[in-house]
Amino acid sequence: MDTKPHSRDVTVLFSDLSGFTRLSERHGAEVVADFLNDYLTIMNETIFANQGTIDKFIGDAIMVMFGAPVEMSLQEQVHNATRCAMAMQQ
Repeated sequence: MDTKPHSRDVTVLFSDLSGFTRLSERHGAEVVADFLNDYLTIMNETIFANQGTIDKFIGDAIMVMFGAPVEMSLQEQVHNATRCAMAMQQ
């Protein structure tokens, strides 16, 4: 089933690790890769638990959408994005 493109309001969350560049400069590629794999696994689980959709990874940054592809009200989007951001910080 083909769907025509259309506009939709979504909530977007960007996350980025503070100090990651400094950490990656001080440690070898193996340490950084292991750290990122562990970190991104936990973030994936947290995002999915809060009904987020991962749009892309940009190094240590993550772009997450709420309200697409699964539609939800703006209130749900903001609630889920806020809950997700708080859980990500834990």
